[in-house]
Amino acid sequence: MYHLTEGSYCCENTVYTGYGIANEQITIEDVTCDRSAMEKLVILCNRTSLSSLHLMDVVQDFLGAAGDA
Repeated sequence: MYHLTEGSYCCENTVYTGYGIANEQITIEDVTCDRSAMEKLVILCNRTSLSSLHLMDVVQDFLGAAGDA
């Protein structure tokens, strides 16, 4: 089961909160600053029983779609 991760990160002397996604096998941190969007991705991954093997591709597609908005 996937869950939301949260952490504090620093970029160019600015501290921000970043959100990611993880399960028992893989963790991808600091994907986005948009908690709501990441929560929706976590729900979708759980609803579809996404294999950990495909998580990186899904996150890359998520980031590509965010850039298109």
